[in-house]
Order: sequence, then C-alpha cells, then structure tokens
Amino acid sequence: MQQLLQQQRQQELQQQQRQLPSLQQLCMGVLGRHVTELVQQLQGQLSWLPADVKAALLAVARRRGELTGAVLAALADAEWGCLDLAGCRRLNAAEVLAAAGSMPHIRVLDVTGFDQLSAGGWRQLARAWPRLAILRLGGSAAASREALRALPHILPGILPPGVAGAAPAGDAADASASTAAGGAAAAAAAAAGVDCLGSWEDAYASDNEQDEEDATTAAHQTDAQQAGDFSQSSTCTPQQQHQAAAAAAAAAGDCRLKELRVLVWPDVPAEALDLVQRRCPRVAVNPSLLPDAASGVLPPPEVDPRVPLDGPAMGLVGPAALQDLPEEGCSSCQPGAPGPSIADRFRAAYIEQAARLRDKERRLWQQQQRRQLRSSHVLRTLNAWLDEPA
Repeated sequence: MQQLLQQQRQQELQQQQRQLPSLQQLCMGVLGRHVTELVQQLQGQLSWLPADVKAALLAVARRRGELTGAVLAALADAEWGCLDLAGCRRLNAAEVLAAAGSMPHIRVLDVTGFDQLSAGGWRQLARAWPRLAILRLGGSAAASREALRALPHILPGILPPGVAGAAPAGDAADASASTAAGGAAAAAAAAAGVDCLGSWEDAYASDNEQDEEDATTAAHQTDAQQAGDFSQSSTCTPQQQHQAAAAAAAAAGDCRLKELRVLVWPDVPAEALDLVQRRCPRVAVNPSLLPDAASGVLPPPEVDPRVPLDGPAMGLVGPAALQDLPEEGCSSCQPGAPGPSIADRFRAAYIEQAARLRDKERRLWQQQQRRQLRSSHVLRTLNAWLDEPA
C-alpha cells in the first residue's frame, strides 16, 4: 500500500510540474523569494495587497523559515479566517499577540511545534481570538506541557483552577498577574456555587448566564456614563448586545474559547485527553479522518494534521519561491506535509483489500479441492490416472 501511495504521489507531482505556471504565480514566486526584503522596504505600505496575496506570501515565508514578527505584522489581514504558524522558530509569543489585533476573525489556528507560548500566553491568545473553532497544537514536549497548563483556562465548560481550587503550582505566577476584574468574576462564580455543578452542560450554561449578567452591567454602566440614561440599553439590537457581551467578557478577563469544537493534538498527553473528555466532551480530540457513517461526508481538511492550513494559499505561488531551498530544509518547516488525498487513500485501501480477498478465496478453493480429493475414492483414482505418464 505504501508503494502504491508513493506512486500516486509521484504521479501527482509530475502532473503539477507539467502544468505551466500562470503570470500571477511567476510574479508571486519572485516576491516570495524576497519576502523579507519586501517587508523591510515597504513596511507599513502593504495594506493595499489583497488578503489572498498576503496569505500566500506568509505561507512562503513560513516554508522558507523567514516568518518573523515584522513579516507577520506587515502581512496580517483582517479578512483571514485561518493562520498557520507551525514550526515557526523565529517568532515569539509577544509578536504573535501584538499582531493578533489585526486578525480578529481567526477561527482555525495551527501552532504545532511553536514552543514560545506559555500558559499565560495561551490565555492571552484565547482572549484575542475568542472564536477559535479548530486548534492544532503539540509537536514538542515543551509546547504540550504549556498547553496542558492552559487547558483549564481556555476550554469551554472547564472551571478555572482558581475557582475550583485546583490550580497547579506552576500557575501561581500567572494567577497573580490576573486583573482585578477577572478576580471579581471568579469570586462571583465561586459564590454562585459553580464549582458544585454536576455536568459540563450546567457549567457551560452557568458561564453564559454569568457572561450575560456581566454584559448587562457593563452596558448599563457605559450608557450611564455616556448619556446618563439607563433606558438606552434596552433598545440595543441583538448584534449590539452580543458585542457588548463580548466586550464585557473581555473586560472581566474571560479567556475561554466558547466556540471551540476540535483539538488536533497528535501527541496529546493522557492527562489532557482525560480532562477534555470528562469536563468538555463536546470538544473532539483528534477526530477520525474517515467519512461519517451516516451521511458519508468527509471531515474538513483542517482536522488532518498532515495537511498544512496554508496549503491552498500556496496555489498562488510559483515554483520559483522554493527553488533555492534544499528539499529537507523546505520540508523541515512543514510538520504537516500534504500527502495523498482522502479519496486516494480510500482507493488504495480498497485495492489492497480486494487483493487480499482474492488471495484468500484462492487459498480456500485449493483447500476445498484437497478435502474433496481426500474424501472421494473416485476422485483419487481419477487424479492418479491423470498423473500417470503417457
């Protein structure tokens, strides 16, 4: 099967090489080879570039190992919905957090092998991108350790250790740096008896109720300061109320990812897996890549750790962007190098299974023939006559 998959991969690469790159791909290939110089010369003047072009340049910079804080800040775009920082070693957490404000709509994030994020950095990242739905992480022992420390603070339905009274010893410094508003919210949750809830659904509902109360209080206080009339808060549209709730949650120090649905964590620690399954089972950890049994729908490619998130963006870039890099150097910055598609893997598995079934049927037929020969005197005589020399 591995040989078949390798042959299919080689055929796909040959087909891609036969296709002539377009003029846009040629231009993007040249720009990609000089993305660092481009940012240095035009820093602050790249906002006019389309979002897909910026994403393509960022993907090239990541593969070339040139993704720095300056490059990320210059290319960050508000239209992006996914961000791939896997294997970036020239970035630090402060630079990512500084550029997070320019990308408020990130819903899919890959930080595999990104060791610079501490537990406190994870909480700030969750506060900056509260709408994350798919999160890729892990890749090293240090990254997994810090992510495990931050899990009780960022996952929905899991009580922060400060509320449940189970804070790890290593989080003492991070907990002391929390804001006074966050401490007040935690004390209010503890007074409301949140730590006595029996299920994650109750905890999640209680979180939403607390957020709504905080949002209502913040909205009334803001209206009173600006217009001196509390009645204005009752005329807000649902969208304005949702924005007010998000602002109040941020002001209260809430950093839990309420919309998180998938964690792609190939080297997930057993402790983290048990914690998620017990306290937040609606978040799937390393979901299956097979089609759904009922509907037959394939899972999205974002949940496959072998498929890079910025793979579609590389379709805009010509081969010149990576020609001067050695193959091992280029692949080292891609921990999730794309392999055969799910359809190709299913086709290869079907061919292999069909070959095994044919071989099994042949052996069964031979076994049945031998049994009949042993049980029938006529067949033995006929077989001996046929074997006699002429």
